Amino acid sequence: RDLEEAAHFYKIAAASCNPRAQYNLGTLYEQGRGVPHSFHEAAKYYRLAAAQNLAKAQFALGRLYEEGLGVKCDLEYARSLYRKAAACDDADVIFALAQMHADGKGVPQDVAKAAFLLGRAVKAGHSAAQFELGLMYEQGRGVAQNQARAIGLFKQAACV
Repeated sequence: RDLEEAAHFYKIAAASCNPRAQYNLGTLYEQGRGVPHSFHEAAKYYRLAAAQNLAKAQFALGRLYEEGLGVKCDLEYARSLYRKAAACDDADVIFALAQMHADGKGVPQDVAKAAFLLGRAVKAGHSAAQFELGLMYEQGRGVAQNQARAIGLFKQAACV
């Protein structure tokens, strides 16, 4: 009942162009909490918030486009949304962009760029980035092989 009430008030605020309310409402639709589950509706509200430069909404909308959830899969558009959001130094966004470069998903594969981006996410304390960059140092993929650095990153990731 509380989530239904929250959704009601988010709808009122979203109609007044409040980007945080639009993002929160999109999240409720994506998760089906307090409202019927709908990726399509989630994308609608994320899009409104993303247009107002809310990094979390740009990231969430990018993820929907990357996976084709409620929208047609469009890796190029997903990448452009991730880049906009990454400019705000959001660690989750930077990690997602790094994964795209590491896997060559929607962009030419570039493991050195992936390592650079993972390094940015690591500085923000992103544990998955710590682990992934640790693997890269362990294997010498995109960076010079460095077992000590790999172990340090694995320890950081394990402390979260």
